[in-house]
Amino acid sequence: MYRALDHRQVKRRYTDGPSRRVLVKFPQAVQDFAEQFVRMQRERHLADYDPFEHFSRSTVIQSIEETKAAIAGFKQVDRRDRRAFAVFVLFEMRRD
Repeated sequence: MYRALDHRQVKRRYTDGPSRRVLVKFPQAVQDFAEQFVRMQRERHLADYDPFEHFSRSTVIQSIEETKAAIAGFKQVDRRDRRAFAVFVLFEMRRD
């Protein structure tokens, strides 16, 4: 299960219309976590693949603190909601 998560799947769940409607039913801390996950994924791609991108030290520190806060908030959410979110991002939604 540790390596089962496809990061693109999380992004799709966050941005896709039908998935987005399901995501908003989760507690706000879960939604914040998903948003931060997608934001950090975007930043990592810029850092890895855009040789002209520059990140200031203060911006990186701020991003780290925001990510820590999102993780801490996620950890405070009821275990059932965290599990439901894991299922939500790991498995495709049926469209039929």
